[in-house]
Amino acid sequence: GDIATGMRSWLNSFYHRLPLINPGLRAVGMGCVVVRDGPGSNSLADCQTHSSRMSAEIVYPFSGAVDVPVNFGGESPDPLPSGAGAVGPPITVTLAGGMRPKNVTAVIENVKTGEKSTEFYLSTPDAPANKTYPDNEGTICAIPKKMLDAGVTYRVTITAKVGGDNKTWTTEFTTR
Repeated sequence: GDIATGMRSWLNSFYHRLPLINPGLRAVGMGCVVVRDGPGSNSLADCQTHSSRMSAEIVYPFSGAVDVPVNFGGESPDPLPSGAGAVGPPITVTLAGGMRPKNVTAVIENVKTGEKSTEFYLSTPDAPANKTYPDNEGTICAIPKKMLDAGVTYRVTITAKVGGDNKTWTTEFTTR
């Protein structure tokens, strides 16, 4: 119903998040039309990017984020395979410059208890979780196969081979 809600919704998605965290992002414009006597509302966003070979890598949710949703609310197109059920929020690493990650793994850890899980739907440019939508713009996406617990701090570590280098990204966030 408002721009802030729309932005939060898009950032808690996979495909709709990508233009908002693109390393070449230069400007974002967004408008919202609320239909008072009809069903729902419509929002429209325009993200203007420029082609770049920036070396930035963007991890989202970023370290220190709070109020991260415990679940993935869904999106169309659906980045998950059919029948996935209730899952956790998407965790992404966006690579700049057309890099293509290989040999991707992910681990999520409850910081307080130390409990770890490797149960994710992984989506990469070469191995999308939903084969119908193969292009994810050089982004690694790990979606936990179950909803996360509320009010818990999680540490997520994603590793991949990028170019000739082994890379590791870690983010630590707290769910709402």
